[in-house]
Amino acid sequence: MPVVPLIRHAEGSFGSAVYDVLSECGHAQVDALRRALERCGVVPDHVVSGSLRRQRDTARPWAATITDAGTSTTTVGFRSTSRTSSHAGTTRDH
Repeated sequence: MPVVPLIRHAEGSFGSAVYDVLSECGHAQVDALRRALERCGVVPDHVVSGSLRRQRDTARPWAATITDAGTSTTTVGFRSTSRTSSHAGTTRDH
């Protein structure tokens, strides 16, 4: 049966001059997730990521594997018109 894992980007650099890069912790999160998925035998045949740098950098380990195997990756750009949005009754920063 096909499996569709949905993975949110790793931690950005909150509080730094450029938020849209992975923090040191974010890079560690990506590496830990990659190892955990490999142990579980999860091998994607397609990767879809947002266009933000932290999203692309989170997807990069899998995108590189897929590109080497000759399958496909997709980057999509979804941008909101404001910096906040209402989600489940709360407001959060994107």
